Parts: sequence; structure tokens; C-alpha cells
Amino acid sequence: PIFLDGDPAARRGRIDLERVPFDPRNVLGNVKEILQFKADEKGLALVLDVVPSVPPALIGDPARLNQVLVNLLGNAIKFTSTGGVTIGVSAKSLEGERTLLEVKVTDTGIGIAADKLDKIFEEFTQAYADTTRKYGGTGLGLTISKRLVELQGGTITVHSAPGEGSTFTVCINGSEFAFIGPEEPMNVGVVDPLNSRILLAED
Repeated sequence: PIFLDGDPAARRGRIDLERVPFDPRNVLGNVKEILQFKADEKGLALVLDVVPSVPPALIGDPARLNQVLVNLLGNAIKFTSTGGVTIGVSAKSLEGERTLLEVKVTDTGIGIAADKLDKIFEEFTQAYADTTRKYGGTGLGLTISKRLVELQGGTITVHSAPGEGSTFTVCINGSEFAFIGPEEPMNVGVVDPLNSRILLAED
């Protein structure tokens, strides 16, 4: 059992991380589908770019990864008025059949000043007071996302500048799912966007 003090849902109980096979492309595709309408409402391009080296199946927690990416993508769309948002996905093989999954959420939004970047993941903070008034939100979503990523042994970082957009990078270690044989069916966990409980804390 793992407790998240900053997660309102966690205050009611524990958070158990799963270790199940999942297809990263399914998770990212579902996240894009969930928030496509928000991008369409603002006339923004929403692009998913997955490099061929990403394995068809990894072992990890697809629901928590989904939650993190919904928060990051929701923020990117909210703080972008023109242009668009790109979700870039790549993978790198590590020792011991482990794989580093890297997801970058890049937007053409308002950006963040350098002196505010070190506080962006702190609970109940945002870069500027006028940003809170204009866009709403408490900043709690980034705090939860950071803790969920770290609970999975990963990292989340941000590169940004005012007026130049932002890039949030999530890196999570996973184990590549090995097939037992050519006829072995793959039971890969899929997060159904129409039958899921998603914590979109920023809104």
C-alpha cells in the first residue's frame, strides 16, 4: 500500500500500484481521445507521435500513467490559445530487459518563467496570480502527477520559457512483456476512456 498525502482520493484510502502488461500506444491513444474535444473547441492541433522502437507491450501501471498524462495534456490544452499540443513517445532499452518509456507533452502556450520552474510541482501553486484568475485551477494536478510518476520509479521534468510554450517529460522504467510462444495470446490491459475514473485535478 502506498499513500499520497496530496491526493484527495488517497486520503480516503491507499493507492496500490499495478504491474500488468499494457500497450503504451493504447494508453496514449485513449488519452488523446479523451481530450481531443477540448483541443477541437479551441481550434488546436493535437498530435500523437510514437516512434517505432516503442515496444508493443510493457509491464507497469497503465491506469496511473493514464492519469498523469490526462493531467499533463489537459494543462497543455488549457494554457494554449493558438498552435497545438504534441505528445511524443519514445523508448530506450536498459539492462536486465528493462525499458525506459519517455513521453513528452509539448505545447505552444503561454510558457513559464525560469524563476518559477522550480515551484511548478509544489502543491497549490501556479506561476502567476493572474494566470489563476484567467485560466482557473489550483496547481494540484501537477503535484499529484509528480508523485504518481515517482511512485513508479520515474521522473517528470519541465522545460519552458514565457511565450515559447512548455515541454513536460515523463520517464518511467518498465519491463518489456515477453511472449511465451507464438500462439500465446497477449492479455494486455487497456484503459477504456468511456469506462474509467479519471482524476482531472486542474479543473
